[in-house]
Amino acid sequence: MAKCIYREVTLNANKPADSDTATIEHIVPWSAGGSNGLVTPDVSKGANNDLGSEVDAAFANTLPIAIKRHQLQLEGQSGNITPIVWRGTSPDGVKGTITINADGVMDIVLDTAVQRPENGEVGPVSVAGSREKVEAILQGMLAGMKKRNQIAYGQDGNLLDSLDAMMSASEQTFVDSLRMTVEYFNQEAWTRGILKIALAAGHKLLGSDWTFGPDAAIFRQIVMNSRANWPKSSPRGFIAGELDRSVRLALGKTATVRDKYQHTVAVMPMSDGRRGAIAVSLFGGNGVPEAMFPIGDLPRSFVDALNSKAYRDTVMGYRVDPQTRITVPITFGEIDRRVTARGPSNSRFRNAHVGRS
Repeated sequence: MAKCIYREVTLNANKPADSDTATIEHIVPWSAGGSNGLVTPDVSKGANNDLGSEVDAAFANTLPIAIKRHQLQLEGQSGNITPIVWRGTSPDGVKGTITINADGVMDIVLDTAVQRPENGEVGPVSVAGSREKVEAILQGMLAGMKKRNQIAYGQDGNLLDSLDAMMSASEQTFVDSLRMTVEYFNQEAWTRGILKIALAAGHKLLGSDWTFGPDAAIFRQIVMNSRANWPKSSPRGFIAGELDRSVRLALGKTATVRDKYQHTVAVMPMSDGRRGAIAVSLFGGNGVPEAMFPIGDLPRSFVDALNSKAYRDTVMGYRVDPQTRITVPITFGEIDRRVTARGPSNSRFRNAHVGRS
């Protein structure tokens, strides 16, 4: 039986499903324009659920991805367009959540907070939140005091025995704006999201020998852990940059691909024909950083396929249209034709990637 590419547990086909039951994983998250044509079945239910909420959600909410999701009106698994959610703080220090909905309407919801005097001392009570939440809290306080046979007085000495009396005696501050700093690029969320895509794509293209070998281990460690627990060494290359022109040409990343915001994920052989790198370009690299980093030794079977007479049919990657969800494979034959049309041979194309990572 196969193993989970993230948790490395042996998968089962149990019904009802448990944490180790095999599930379908979208290699590019569905909410970011992924496709049913680019999936792997080798992911446990537990990993799918945990990483979906912990990694995919944070990745899809990073500003470059969130902007494209709303611009293209991409639906999530629920069939709805996932809102953009940010945290903010009012000028008076009240924290809240800012939500930008699919229709562009912005909602601001203040956190509910109650501050009472410490150690049971007598003094003012501060209540923060939406008006509805504040009134509900005050009603609860009144009910509690009545149950305990307690009474409360305002600073003017008047009895506070009703909601109206409490509201009239209180000093009210209305918050109509939140001051916030929007983080354009959260490195942890971005790194884990990109490497999760790379690990799953590498598994689909190169197979289990690579996935459970030493070269993929560092990818897995980063995907499965918060930044505080990342390994000291990290993959070389870049997770937020721009692909070299030679790579873009080889992969067929034309102006049309860019203008249609198409995703491209592909394995690129390096100069010696034995090692490889992986390129990830989301939304055509149109306002979204691209990534490319080495993935170590290519499996023997993959190298043999590239050296065989049928090398042209070897699938090197995939292109996904995030709006139609149509997925198209990228073969080595296509790459060869594009490079040859511009002059260099196969070997020269491979040599172009020496040291690029």
